[in-house]
Amino acid sequence: MKKILLLVFVSFSTITTFCQTSFYKKKPTLSVNFMMNDFKTAELVNKGSIGSVLKDKTWSKFSEMSPGLAINYYQGLTNHIDFMGSLGASIVDYTFKNRKSTGSDHFLLEADASIMAKLLSDQFIVNPFVTAGVGISMYKVYWGAYVPAGFGIQFKLAENTFLTTQAQYRTGVSELSTNHFNYSLGFGTPIGGGKKK
Repeated sequence: MKKILLLVFVSFSTITTFCQTSFYKKKPTLSVNFMMNDFKTAELVNKGSIGSVLKDKTWSKFSEMSPGLAINYYQGLTNHIDFMGSLGASIVDYTFKNRKSTGSDHFLLEADASIMAKLLSDQFIVNPFVTAGVGISMYKVYWGAYVPAGFGIQFKLAENTFLTTQAQYRTGVSELSTNHFNYSLGFGTPIGGGKKK
């Protein structure tokens, strides 16, 4: 019994020491992202449910989505929490709430600030995460507000270098915004020098 207690104590002390000395807070990182905006699926979900969209197999194909590019900035706050700022641009047919589509594509600029909560620290190769934040959009000369929330997986390619896949649902919270899905694939590497703290 004493040996078991000693083993438990040593194991606990080792884990505690490791947790205190191993710190994997993300360095300031820039990521270039290819993204796709999906307005059609979001509209179908709003009219019915996500279950009905999956059941009827009416989820949008890539050819029905609008491509774009985004730059993300990451800054580690703790081992498991990162700040994420994003600036994205695309050419889309953006339909405002309760209005008909214009039938033509125009420039959409979206900027948001989010918290990224990771299941594991950045030392792991595969790291699932969830995000939530607030954002603003500009379509032609119209400004709107939205709330992005989603999930993704971060893949560690090398020390401090990551590939990130993410899916977000962007809920329009102002009259001149609309709900849509945003899918992205990005490559991130740290900016500036120095080692992790």
